[in-house]
Amino acid sequence: MKKAALLLMLLLAVTSMAYAKIPSYVKAGTYEGLAIGRNDYIIVLVTIDKGKMTSIKVDSHYETANFFQLVYPNLTDRMVKEQKASVDVVAGASMSSRGLIDAVKDALTTAGITADDLKKL
Repeated sequence: MKKAALLLMLLLAVTSMAYAKIPSYVKAGTYEGLAIGRNDYIIVLVTIDKGKMTSIKVDSHYETANFFQLVYPNLTDRMVKEQKASVDVVAGASMSSRGLIDAVKDALTTAGITADDLKKL
C-alpha cells in the first residue's frame, strides 16, 4: 500500500512538472511576436486565455513552403498541448523551427512574461 501511494505521489509530481503554466500576472489577449527563420521574419499571433496558450497562428512568413510544412502546425500544436514554448526542433527544418519557437517566445515576452518565467516555458 505504501509503495502504491509513493508511486502515485511520484506520478503526480512528474505530471505537474511536465506542463508549464503561463504566469497568473499575464492578461488574456492575443500577442504578436516575430523572429528570424531561415529566410526572413516569421510573425506569429499567440492567444492566451485563462492562463493558457489557446492558439498559435502564423501571421506571415517567408520560409520555404516544403520546410515550413514540416514545422507548422507540428510545433504549434505541441506548444499549445504542452503549454510551453521550448519544444524540440523538427529535424531537417531546424532554422525554421528555431525561428517559429523564438517568435512564440517573443510574443510571450510582449504579453509581459519575465525572462525568468520564460525560461520555465
